[in-house]
Amino acid sequence: MGGFDGTGFLETEPAWVQINDRNADFIINLKGISMNNHFIKGSDSNFKMMIDSGTTFTYFPRQLFNLLETHFRWFCGMDPENNCKGALRFDNPGYLCWHYDEKLFPNGPIDFYKSLPVLRFAFDAVRDKGDKFLYSYDWYPSEYLYKENDQ
Repeated sequence: MGGFDGTGFLETEPAWVQINDRNADFIINLKGISMNNHFIKGSDSNFKMMIDSGTTFTYFPRQLFNLLETHFRWFCGMDPENNCKGALRFDNPGYLCWHYDEKLFPNGPIDFYKSLPVLRFAFDAVRDKGDKFLYSYDWYPSEYLYKENDQ
């Protein structure tokens, strides 16, 4: 898939995630998910994921989505004054939605984002020299939230 020149990357050496099947583009094996460093039990149950950087929405198998929803409810309920600021809406089955109220955050969405958890996805990876290791990708609220325009 093209070359790598290292320009604009934070890491000095890229981590290459192994594709699961040569006939299935961008399918990789998930080794587990953590929410704010709390491992989500069951997220390491042989799930396969497709990497697609051009998609706005994220789709999970029902079992994995249910684990994430349970942990979001747990996280939001642990400290309702500070976690998940804004209304967490579970009124649409199969969706995790929050209502961002600009009146609650006059300085912008940064405090809203800080009130939500970071999700860490772990995958098997290989360095350029062939060393295998567990690669972790942190997914921040500012990246996993989609803002729908209210009209």
